[in-house]
Amino acid sequence: MKNACPAQQASRGVVIRVAVVGWMLTAAAAGAAVPTLGGLMNHVNIGIEPVSNPSSGQPTFRFVAGVDDFKPLGETLVIPEGPFDAPYDVLNGKAYNAQYGWLRSGRWGLLPGMTMVIEQVDASPGLEIYEGGLGADRGGTGVIEGSPHSLAPIFGTDGSPTRWGWGTYDSGLTMTHHWVATQTPGPHFATYSLYVRDDATGGLSNLYEPGTVTLRWENPLAFVVGDFDGSGSVEQGDLNLVLNHWGAVTTSNVPDGWVAHLPDGLIDQNELNAVLNNWGAQASPSTNLAVVPEPTASSLMLIGVAVVTRRRIR
Repeated sequence: MKNACPAQQASRGVVIRVAVVGWMLTAAAAGAAVPTLGGLMNHVNIGIEPVSNPSSGQPTFRFVAGVDDFKPLGETLVIPEGPFDAPYDVLNGKAYNAQYGWLRSGRWGLLPGMTMVIEQVDASPGLEIYEGGLGADRGGTGVIEGSPHSLAPIFGTDGSPTRWGWGTYDSGLTMTHHWVATQTPGPHFATYSLYVRDDATGGLSNLYEPGTVTLRWENPLAFVVGDFDGSGSVEQGDLNLVLNHWGAVTTSNVPDGWVAHLPDGLIDQNELNAVLNNWGAQASPSTNLAVVPEPTASSLMLIGVAVVTRRRIR
């Protein structure tokens, strides 16, 4: 059973019903339809180094990786301004980033029958990764252009395979920016194994030895319960979203401006409670906020939820 609205407990022997009618305030403005990468491109350069391997009878190479702009905490995840249009709607309600781009470094390549594979072998809890494509800065704006971004779940997200085929002899190794998303605050990481598969045998290529690389991200802002518009605090914009879309079915349509804590099913008393019980709460860096005290009767009147009717309990 759902919890009663705090206003329903304001007077003994009285039930207060909230009727969402005649609401005149405007909902929060809709955000961008397509996200940016989150900042300047930061290439993950995949190169090779020679390895002495007398037993193989032929020269071999090992994969090595380096990041253009190394940062100890990695790239900063940004809170979206969404809701975003499909296929980017998988980022709605999450901090995200797509600055890292896989890039071939040097003159090495693949032979026919080879596939370059990147496999995620470890990652922090709550990290989601979606397939991207070519990205561009356009003077530092991070605007997306080039090859399509499918936003299909990869690297174990939503039960997807942990292996991702970057390219083959025929398709090449195109620079690719995947999308990382999470609602979990704090530092995040993902460790990858880089290797070449022999498609005929399914085993590793005798020419290239595997290498590893770890990428890092930082989500500096916790999502506050009731902060539906992602502004960083629970305020009028969040109340507008609830009241202007009261009763809406969210499984098939996300209201414009609703970017965090997407409701599962109907927008109803649960969402209203989240706003009223957390009114004025603000996000703080990498910290889950405690719920602020429930609003008083006078503050509820100032909020002006809707028309109130009363019925005495018998």
